[in-house]
Amino acid sequence: MKKYLCLLLSTCIILMSGCAKSPDTGGTDIPKPEVEPTTETVTESAAKPLDDEVTVFDTEDYALKIKSTDVSKITEPTLYAQCTNKSKDMYIFYMESSFIDGVEAPTLWMYESEAGTDEETPIGFFMDEFEKLGVKEITDFEMTISVYEESLDNPPLDQQTIHIFPNGAENAKVYEHETAEGEQVICDTPEAKATVIECGMDELGEYSVWLWLENKTDSEIMFTSSDEYLNGRKAADPSFSWAVGAHRSAYTRITWYADELSSMNITDVDEVSLELHVFDSTDLEKPDYFKQEVTILP
Repeated sequence: MKKYLCLLLSTCIILMSGCAKSPDTGGTDIPKPEVEPTTETVTESAAKPLDDEVTVFDTEDYALKIKSTDVSKITEPTLYAQCTNKSKDMYIFYMESSFIDGVEAPTLWMYESEAGTDEETPIGFFMDEFEKLGVKEITDFEMTISVYEESLDNPPLDQQTIHIFPNGAENAKVYEHETAEGEQVICDTPEAKATVIECGMDELGEYSVWLWLENKTDSEIMFTSSDEYLNGRKAADPSFSWAVGAHRSAYTRITWYADELSSMNITDVDEVSLELHVFDSTDLEKPDYFKQEVTILP
């Protein structure tokens, strides 16, 4: 099943990284993608060694250590890991979930460590949304990493959640978004908040509404949309649904593709209306946190 579901995840990540963002995605189970593993040694040109390297795993069979960081480019932060295989079997290191300064930071990173190897590999992130959000400094990487023997279809042998602090733990902080001029808050309740950061067409002819989503509760919540209209006309369903973990935030988008816009003869969008639904995804018996029609004026 993972082989098929991974295609969906990969599509989401590519869209997000190519346009700006996008679900621990927020605490949900992520299908494990079959991506090409990194096997070559990387030269640390702009990497800064950690004062204390972080050991994720260290057993008689395998080890994974984070040794340095490169946060010189805010949109492409990179960690450098040492992957060691002391056995005659293959081990796979896999990123289950990741956050940077509390913001979802999707990555398809995995590494196949062959028997008897000891190699360095980069863990890269694409965070173009940081430019739109005005983030100037990265202070905290939070990652949950698992190790598997031979295949991701096997149960994980171990799983650890770690933090990497490029400037020291004392300087770590969670990003908090303050609504700026031109942004539109379309939902603000004690449990959740949704803010439209920007809207517009991209070079592919796709129209997107970019959202900053906040979960103020102790449980995972889901944001979904339905009954979407563009310029007062019923639009194709963009199938927007995004999970955000407890006390987490995410930057994502609702997108209508070029062929859909063409079929509607839409070359520019003056108004978007939709029903926004926000609810506890772990307890569907709870009353909705928010469910009403909202209008977005680009």
